[in-house]
Amino acid sequence: MLTYNSYHSELKCLARANLLAQEICALIPRSNIWRWKHEPADKYKSFDLNLKASQDYELIRSFANNTKAKRVFSAYVRLCKFFLELVHNVPKFHKYVHAVKLQVVKTIDRVKNTIGLVRTLRVFNISVSTYRQWSIETYTSCFHSIINTCNRIYPTQLSSLEIKLLKDKLIDPVNRYWPISSIAFESLKDGSLPLSLNTWYKYSKRLGIARPRPNDRRKKRAEGIRAERPNQIWHADITRFVTIDNVAYFIYLVVDNFSRKILSWRISDKVSALIRRETIGEATKNSKNEEEHILLITDGGPENSLKEYLRTIDVSVVHQRAMIDVQCSNSLIEAHNKVIKYNYLYRMSVSDGNHLKKLIPWIVDDFNSRPHVSLEGLTPNEKYGNLTLDQSSLRSLKATASQKRKEHNFKNRCVNC
Repeated sequence: MLTYNSYHSELKCLARANLLAQEICALIPRSNIWRWKHEPADKYKSFDLNLKASQDYELIRSFANNTKAKRVFSAYVRLCKFFLELVHNVPKFHKYVHAVKLQVVKTIDRVKNTIGLVRTLRVFNISVSTYRQWSIETYTSCFHSIINTCNRIYPTQLSSLEIKLLKDKLIDPVNRYWPISSIAFESLKDGSLPLSLNTWYKYSKRLGIARPRPNDRRKKRAEGIRAERPNQIWHADITRFVTIDNVAYFIYLVVDNFSRKILSWRISDKVSALIRRETIGEATKNSKNEEEHILLITDGGPENSLKEYLRTIDVSVVHQRAMIDVQCSNSLIEAHNKVIKYNYLYRMSVSDGNHLKKLIPWIVDDFNSRPHVSLEGLTPNEKYGNLTLDQSSLRSLKATASQKRKEHNFKNRCVNC
């Protein structure tokens, strides 16, 4: 019984284009090849796929036979791998990539069809989800939004009313000496603008509203001594301030460790143990200490000669000198001194001592009445009274504000959309 060989159409198309290798032609009868070449041109629909495949095959074979080309290619691959490892270990590399994400997205779009999306993303060390998010932000930017994103696609962004209220709070003269964290916690607690702290930082940066900061930013040190209740540990210290008339004054403070509240203060043009005793006496009169004693930490200055005085008062106060009697510094009250001078006094024109004595009561009251991020949003007065925040109620406020924000943005879509 006779058998017939059946040949694939790809072979016929390659034969018609004279692209069959000699070793393959030797296996096919010459009559078949002749017939394929003389058949009608429209009999086989190849769309030039076979031609392209053959060209690719020839290119690969030529490359494999070229020793120099292989060496050059291997060198470039090694350089690329080393470059990627080097770049990915650069500090803040991701911040640099994020800062130019518009150019990154456009570059990825140009080359992803050639080398593949995943391989391209490895160069920038970002995930597919991050790339998708950046693509949406890049190609749906909206000039009507302060964060350049369409409120139809991102309905959870702050509404125009919320942005206006946030801006008003940041530039309000009443809050000019408050950090952003204090304004944020105050707005969260009273329900006027229940947002996260990161949202406040983000929009204040977009609005170009910068809060003044001290010039000398020192590195954070290890956490010092911490009290577990009010009136357990006090700190006392003095700081020097020079008014415009070039007269130096000393500000005496007594601070509660647990609440950071300034319990008493005095202003004088001299360093005096008598004035220090007055501040201690005022603080003890206002305290409601039910425990055994109060630990008072000071430095070794001459104004802190309190041994005889502490025996005469009704409240039990144990005096310890920082880094001498106890292994801790007096940094907590030193931080208070820095805040009072850099956040308040250095931003005011304090003409003389009388002016300073008028300002300090307001500064102390303002400091004790504003929320502190170190106290998780409580004010020193609230912390001193052992008050706590209802976190579930605050979360409910944020959720309600988020829902209202979505509804407002859906109803007030930008003109372009």
